[in-house]
Amino acid sequence: MSFNMEKLVKLKNVNVHICRKETTIENLAEYISELITKECPVLSSLATELYISEGLTKGCLYQRH
Repeated sequence: MSFNMEKLVKLKNVNVHICRKETTIENLAEYISELITKECPVLSSLATELYISEGLTKGCLYQRH
């Protein structure tokens, strides 16, 4: 999943943050998501959805690199 970051930056009231493993919480969330994807592929889309929604609840859009 990817976002058009240039368009998002121009929108008012939208915080854009690219997750680059800046905090322990972000590292843990990404690790858990990757682990679920590897060990239980059926839950892969759910894990990604949870990762994205967690970012949105903080007012951020996360894009994996």
